[in-house]
Amino acid sequence: MLIGPPTYFDVALSELHGNQLSSVTFVQDYLQLHFDGPLINVLNPILVASGSSITRSGESEFRNRICEQIAKKIEATTFMDSAYVRLQFEDSSYIEISLKAEDYIGPEALNFCGNGGCSWIVI
Repeated sequence: MLIGPPTYFDVALSELHGNQLSSVTFVQDYLQLHFDGPLINVLNPILVASGSSITRSGESEFRNRICEQIAKKIEATTFMDSAYVRLQFEDSSYIEISLKAEDYIGPEALNFCGNGGCSWIVI
């Protein structure tokens, strides 16, 4: 299910639907979210929402909260230009990657690699 008007990136992200988050890799200054095939390299801040809890990149419980999403299946994806990319899981928890201009550390927010190749979201 795509939420909002379909864009190229919406279509690419729809490849995640039904796939589980299989691993999270913490690289020096970014994260990798591995799904059953596709991969997202995340360079911008992330928040994880589960139940009534919201945890952001850099907070003490962030690693635990994002790793708790492993093995959950993606139910929906949302691309909101200049706002966020949201990956919603079957239990209504979600991971949200910021696309706000003030949150960019470099020129790219994230890189999505799926069956159709790789796509970048840049400022």
